[in-house]
Amino acid sequence: MAPLLLFLACAVATLAPDAQPETSPAPDLTVATGSTSMVASADGSALYAVSADDGVVVRLDVATGAATTLSLPGEPSRITRVNDRIYVTLRAERAVVELSEQDGQLVEVNRATVGTEPLGIVAAATGDRLYVALSTQEAVVELSAELGVKRSFDIGGHPSWLALHPSGEVLYVASQVGGSLWALDLRAEVPTPTSVPFPEIIGAGREADLPYSQRITGDLAVDPTGTRLGVPALFVDNKTPPKHSIEEAEQGDPSLYYDSIGLGLSPNNPTLALFGLDAAGLPDGGLDLLYAVGMAPDGDSGEDHIVRSFLSNIAFSADGETAYACMEGSEAVVALATDAAGFSVAYGDFVATPSTWYGTDAGPRGLAFVGGDPPFVYSFLDRSIGELGETATTVITPTLEPEVDLGRSLYYSAVNPHMSTSASGISCSTCHFEGRNDGLTWPLLGEEFRQTLSLAGPVSLSPPFTWSNNVETVEEEVRLTSQVRLGGRELSDEQLSAVAAFVEYTRDVDHPDKGVASDAAVRGRALFERGDVGCADCHSGSRFSDNDVHDLYGVEAINTPLLVGVATTAPYLHDGSAETLRDVLETTRTGAMGDTSMLSEAELDDLEAYLRAL
Repeated sequence: MAPLLLFLACAVATLAPDAQPETSPAPDLTVATGSTSMVASADGSALYAVSADDGVVVRLDVATGAATTLSLPGEPSRITRVNDRIYVTLRAERAVVELSEQDGQLVEVNRATVGTEPLGIVAAATGDRLYVALSTQEAVVELSAELGVKRSFDIGGHPSWLALHPSGEVLYVASQVGGSLWALDLRAEVPTPTSVPFPEIIGAGREADLPYSQRITGDLAVDPTGTRLGVPALFVDNKTPPKHSIEEAEQGDPSLYYDSIGLGLSPNNPTLALFGLDAAGLPDGGLDLLYAVGMAPDGDSGEDHIVRSFLSNIAFSADGETAYACMEGSEAVVALATDAAGFSVAYGDFVATPSTWYGTDAGPRGLAFVGGDPPFVYSFLDRSIGELGETATTVITPTLEPEVDLGRSLYYSAVNPHMSTSASGISCSTCHFEGRNDGLTWPLLGEEFRQTLSLAGPVSLSPPFTWSNNVETVEEEVRLTSQVRLGGRELSDEQLSAVAAFVEYTRDVDHPDKGVASDAAVRGRALFERGDVGCADCHSGSRFSDNDVHDLYGVEAINTPLLVGVATTAPYLHDGSAETLRDVLETTRTGAMGDTSMLSEAELDDLEAYLRAL
């Protein structure tokens, strides 16, 4: 599709350096500097993309438009290429596979088990090293080209996305939970992750005097000059309570939370963070926050409306003067001018830069260059690839059941009016990222602050839903969230069932301790089931929930959450007040929920080990 219009993006400029160091010539744009869902072949004649839900890797011949697929079960999630070697992470298989192209077909040539939930992957241009983010193992591993483990680095907060400086000497790691960003100087004998901080942005709360909560939402990239690191970030207001009642929302108000506030600050602020890098590739303290919000005509009325949703992938032009960012929930790619200097201040603390909005197929998540500008776009929901601004080609045959596939499209959409008001830029996946949780607490009507529950696994086995209110079915919870909280309208019974089917389709989270019957876990299970401790009185059955409500911590009728995969769903308790499982066990010493007051520190260690094994 052609670009629809120009709009203004905004930037908070802090500590921007006066001059950038001289760098070596820009590397080949077909080599991705960050983790991504699509890469180009060395000669630019082909594109390779991964589809986790369909379990395939696709090869597209750029000249002819012919597509072939390689079946690769196990959720192929990210892909990288160096020379003629292609590497793919299999998130559900704890594996990385090496592929090669033979006579226009992809074939598997090597495979290695690397750890739990491998997601982001990048390769050094020298071809001798790979880096893989093991999201639930909270580590990044360095692999040889033959997939042997060379080194491992501990990184907290579910490390998921990676970028490698063109020099191959600095690795950047972004975590899903907590919005943490890290830099590792690989030249050090023992590389130690160094935190790369984001600024505190004020604007949340009823008086707009509280800090926004910051997250990282997708794949990173380094610009070809090696002087800037691009990080997709989201600043959200999870401090302001709902502005009116559920009844008022159901009677026509667009949303409990997310009305249009114009192009300036809102409760949901998608941002491209550009961190300055010194000659060694390390962060130099420079930072611009490019605010990615656009205007697009509504599909029904034709009137312009605001488009804002989180960014999921970044790519830079050859000169580094333009950053392309996927807005997967808004069916859009934004082209942002990267130079924030010299523009007048607008919207309070924000600085405007000219940018262009492009319409795409549903779910743009990957960008790759086969030569110069513009990049090609991979839209994972529509399973299509096309040059930015042009008609895309469907390259993958769906393997999901039609109902699940429809539910997937609705779940990820921030522009479908049946699911949410487009001004919000919010989809189900904004908070329940990839069917899981965002690590935040939110003010829910009548419930005060409640932490985001994970939707992984067959959630229908654990009614009632949400934290309270006795919502009896997943479909009813979808209706409550979409039609009331997000301002969607006229969601049909078929659509409700489809979203519920997709939620049910998502698998349980994998993690290193899952099912491990260590001596400590065996002792912990005995404690868990002991009558005076009382854990099993409520947390029972296959999902470790009695599907009932209880009065806890001074709050009436709290639903019993399931405990499967609980090691990966911090923070804990209904209000997110317990940061770790150990914090939960310490709070229960009071007898407010079970009773651990009689347990020794060693016994608490054992009980925690059992919980981590669920």
